[in-house]
Amino acid sequence: MEPGSKSPVTLALMIVSDRYRHATGELITDADIGELRKWAGAGGEEMSPFEAACAVIRMELMRATDRVQ
Repeated sequence: MEPGSKSPVTLALMIVSDRYRHATGELITDADIGELRKWAGAGGEEMSPFEAACAVIRMELMRATDRVQ
């Protein structure tokens, strides 16, 4: 990830939650959506921004669960 770039979860939250965007004042760019689709993995390019965001959140939650176990 480039310095200053957003984390996958941050981008996912920005896409799925207008309240998150309102609270933080952050905006979604086309580049952000492209990055999120890359993080979503295989088939991410064909996913809607919402689908890619959900896929990233699921992956991050599973990874966090694996670290706890």
